[in-house]
Amino acid sequence: MTFKRCFPVFSKISLSLPVVEILPDDENETSDKEQRELDFPNTSVIPGDLTEELGVDYFFSLWTVLQDEDISTSDVPFTILAPSNLAKRPSSSILGNPEKLKKLILSHILLGRKILSNDIISSNSSIEERSLEGTSLHFIHTTSGILVNNRRVLRSDVFVPQGTIIILEDYLVDNKDDVIENRIPMIELGTKDESDIGSWKLEEIDLDFGRRVFEAMSNESKPFYEELIDVLSLLKSGTSEFRRYFLQADVSKYFIDDGEYTAFIPMDDAFRKWYPIDWGFNPFEVPEFVRMTILNHVVVGKVKQSSVKDGGILTTLGGKQIIIKKTPNKVLSLNGVPVFDGDTPTSHGNVWFVRDILFVNSAVVRSLQKVHKDKETAPLVTFPWYNSQFLSHVFTELEGRDDFNLLVEYLNGTNAFADNLPSHDEDFSMIRYSFFAPTDEAINRSLSEDILDELKANEVLRKQFLMDHTVSSRLYSTDFVDGAEIEMISGKKVLIHKKNDALYLNQVSVTDEDIFIYNLGNMFILDGVLFTPTLENEEMTTTTVS
Repeated sequence: MTFKRCFPVFSKISLSLPVVEILPDDENETSDKEQRELDFPNTSVIPGDLTEELGVDYFFSLWTVLQDEDISTSDVPFTILAPSNLAKRPSSSILGNPEKLKKLILSHILLGRKILSNDIISSNSSIEERSLEGTSLHFIHTTSGILVNNRRVLRSDVFVPQGTIIILEDYLVDNKDDVIENRIPMIELGTKDESDIGSWKLEEIDLDFGRRVFEAMSNESKPFYEELIDVLSLLKSGTSEFRRYFLQADVSKYFIDDGEYTAFIPMDDAFRKWYPIDWGFNPFEVPEFVRMTILNHVVVGKVKQSSVKDGGILTTLGGKQIIIKKTPNKVLSLNGVPVFDGDTPTSHGNVWFVRDILFVNSAVVRSLQKVHKDKETAPLVTFPWYNSQFLSHVFTELEGRDDFNLLVEYLNGTNAFADNLPSHDEDFSMIRYSFFAPTDEAINRSLSEDILDELKANEVLRKQFLMDHTVSSRLYSTDFVDGAEIEMISGKKVLIHKKNDALYLNQVSVTDEDIFIYNLGNMFILDGVLFTPTLENEEMTTTTVS
């Protein structure tokens, strides 16, 4: 699968929204709120690379609020009105209220039509449409350019499969209190006097609590590693993601207790734009990547913003180089990433806040995904077996190959097998599996015609055969130890043999290893069958597969 920042296939979302009925003679009315299903565009066709390039990825990152909704696929034309990353952000009253945020997103989506610039320019009057949220959308061409509900269009006619994206200067929000400036939420960062640790300026949080924390920090000398955790804990409204990964990576061994350091902290939005909205690859599920990302945001020494020079170079604890850009009016950036003005000094260092993650871009994530496809979450599928996501995706994988027609037939005709491979245990913890798949040629060569005929006719025999080739844990090729055994879900055991980098199971050659079935499990290709199925002590059940 090619890399996507994974916008979901949203199509039918059950929300409490007004039902809009189009009536004749300007009698359009909005009925009382009631539960209904909304058709939703197929946004899986929009790659994250494109939204990042267009500078609208923050808006799409908000769509995580829709991930728990009921969805299905719709291929009708659509228009998405995507506010620029430079637009004023929705306020905390919207971001903190899932229903309000859903309605905000839906108010920027038009289903059933691609709105093109030529349509607007050639229209004698404004084009009137309704968003999925039910609000009116007015498209008009003026001497100032194209406007949508008086918001300026920065770019139109961004074509994607089945639809188009229009980039807006601002969100379609009428109440000015519902947007905030594009700045760090909850706190004004920096100090008036860089030498005074106690002179923090706090907004919208407990000022006394803030003073007590910083007074404690200024009076008690701690290693920088601990000081940074204190700072991030106080600022958790905007830096909780970095704090979580900082603790998760356990990088304390890279810090000297009495050493001085400077940390560059990205805001939460910078991390969240890389999270899959519904399914896909999250680079921060890869522990080594997380560790190196954290280390590449810390340098040795107490670096003050006022003391750095344009073109200066800093080396991170991870060994990467940061190039400083400083304009004549003292606006700073690190490797092109804007820096928020103001130092946040501690007793053993300094903290800067930056708008994005350093050394992370689409190319880096794409390369990472190629190596770690086993970290990619799977799309939820309802066919063939909703209760067994692993088996359903194995079926799809085999169905797409030319040399597994027999296995596809066996799986398709043995629905009871899926009951042995549930997606979750009783505590709703995910269960992962390994499936060992013999090719058509291997099955035909290994089994007699009588047994092949019985496999076609007998569902019990097919289920036994499939259980003999499945393990209820995720195995990697590195897990196989020469002379050890693995137990199949049928209870039978398979002997492992390794010779000259070749892997054999019950003397059957493994011809392809570690085929990742998303984060659900692995599949291995066999040049034979692990066990010959028998009907001994089995109840005869005839269900012929075609």
